Amino acid sequence: MTYEVRGTILKVLGRQTFKSGSSKVEFVLHTDDLEHAQDLKFECWKDQADKAEQLQEGQKVEVVFSIQGNPWNGKYYVNLSAIRIHIDEADVDQSKPEMPITRPAPVDDDDNMPF
Repeated sequence: MTYEVRGTILKVLGRQTFKSGSSKVEFVLHTDDLEHAQDLKFECWKDQADKAEQLQEGQKVEVVFSIQGNPWNGKYYVNLSAIRIHIDEADVDQSKPEMPITRPAPVDDDDNMPF
């Protein structure tokens, strides 16, 4: 079963690499479409980890995810595993034309006035 949520990227955590050779990237999403806003931490594996590393704070995204529960040492843990990350197209930085660099006109040094 999958779920989806929209929100704003608060933080992208660094890549974690394990002895097995697998790696994951986690990010925190601030939900803005729920009645009570939440900060949710998602984990990304494989190809999604590469995509998660490209996310930027403040970016609006939609995340499709699954909930995974895992027992360990008599305790139970829940992970939100991102399956797909869709970046809001309206939030993508459009290619802005570069502004020309203007340099000040040369100053005539005949006056030597400080102002």
